[in-house]
Amino acid sequence: MQEFTADLKHRMRGVWREAELVDPNTHNNILATYHSWFSIPFARNERLPINVPRYLHLDLFIHVMRNISRFRLRAHTLKVKAAAWLEGGSCVCDLCPGEDEHVQNEVHALLFCQDH
Repeated sequence: MQEFTADLKHRMRGVWREAELVDPNTHNNILATYHSWFSIPFARNERLPINVPRYLHLDLFIHVMRNISRFRLRAHTLKVKAAAWLEGGSCVCDLCPGEDEHVQNEVHALLFCQDH
């Protein structure tokens, strides 16, 4: 069982090591985006458990915790997510006024969007 657990952990971390090499600003890759913006670093020691995000230990309302989790897991309805699934879909934010085209991603929604 220990060999199985070690192998599974190594393969799981391999997925994240590959995502680390992809730039989310140039590729519409869900794993790369999550890893770049929201991941928690692995412990240096492979034997230590993976850290749990701090917000899961806070006394938050269930809807707040759900929304944070959805945002971290990129399970939201922003245009960048929809464009990943729809061929020819637009990533441009339809909520911002003006002629400037902004990609409606997590960073834009949190920091720059006029309507969120």
